Amino acid sequence: MTAHYSSKHGQVAKQPEELYMAFTDLRNFAQIVPQGQLEADIQAGFDTLSVEVRGFKVSVRVDERQPYRLIRLGSAESPIEFVGVLHFEPSAIPGRTDFWIDLDANINFMMKTMLGGKVQEALDKMVDGLVDASEGRMPQMPDNFRRPCWRRRRSRSVSIRSRGSRGRKARRSPGHLMAASCRTAPSSRSTPSSTPAAIMSKIAPRCL
Repeated sequence: MTAHYSSKHGQVAKQPEELYMAFTDLRNFAQIVPQGQLEADIQAGFDTLSVEVRGFKVSVRVDERQPYRLIRLGSAESPIEFVGVLHFEPSAIPGRTDFWIDLDANINFMMKTMLGGKVQEALDKMVDGLVDASEGRMPQMPDNFRRPCWRRRRSRSVSIRSRGSRGRKARRSPGHLMAASCRTAPSSRSTPSSTPAAIMSKIAPRCL
């Protein structure tokens, strides 16, 4: 049976033309995988993308492009046959795109019962992550990443040289060092680059 899922609508702070061009070349998706953090074999072309992780392989292809409106993706090699459509419609808000994802998957009733809620949640998070990235915000992180950064790591004290000690070494705890780094860290609200590769590197579906 075919299960249909539709994500929430997100108002992305990019023109439809910019957002469409970021997604139209599947080679941009390969750039968002963290190097050294995911043991994946990725083969990407303009129309095809293949990802293999620990013997599990999924390949997709572009079946249709309607410039600045939609991109239709189909499964080329996957345990589950599916079709996904990315929509790029002009928003009522100037300078933004009304973006959402439709997904049709050929799964049985048991799999639909087990995976239905997770698939819907994953699609909604993809849209939220894209909206956050387009506005220069970090996507939503797990609770343990939201704690004050001076609490994240506890280790032995570090010896550093203070300015007024005339060569003497001052002992400071990691908490002081991490708190100082928080105060001096640059703001994450800088204006993101509008190039397709830069936009894809900030998404967070992380689609793969």
